[in-house]
Amino acid sequence: MNKTSPELIKNFSNAEKLFSQGKYREAIKKYKKILISYPNLIIAVNNIGLCYEHLNQLEDSIECYKKCSITIPKEKIFINNIANIYYKKKDYNNSIKELEKSLLIDDSQTEIIEKTADCLLKLNLKDKAHLFFQKYIKKIPNSTLLNTFYGKNLIALNKHKEGLEFLRKGTGFIEFNENKVNII
Repeated sequence: MNKTSPELIKNFSNAEKLFSQGKYREAIKKYKKILISYPNLIIAVNNIGLCYEHLNQLEDSIECYKKCSITIPKEKIFINNIANIYYKKKDYNNSIKELEKSLLIDDSQTEIIEKTADCLLKLNLKDKAHLFFQKYIKKIPNSTLLNTFYGKNLIALNKHKEGLEFLRKGTGFIEFNENKVNII
């Protein structure tokens, strides 16, 4: 593939312009036209997936991202895109599977760590979440969201004192008032 082809550059630029203008259907047509001449241009497939995502055609989006992930299996961007679509669909089981793949590639992705924690809590997987938090709270101890999630999970595990401490780290304030705990 000739990456510097003036035709490719022009067509790709036009497709990106359509995308940035929110003309997703037109952008899809342009990207698909590019793929006729350059069938291995993964960025075009990914961008089609992004267009479908903006059009809320989530199954089509997943299909594009999976094609990208099959072609370049260790690319966390494609894996994260798949995970995010599952998350949008509230399919937290599949989202966790993809998020865990991404963390195997790079376990310093704060947003992915927080999203995984959220999925574990949404699925009420308290014990699995507890192990996850023990590992990742050390990596990003100042994450407000992770501290809050961990605190809630600890309370769900009847570890109230420890849970309240993490909630305080996450939310900033805890108020005790007539045997009630308010997180402010």
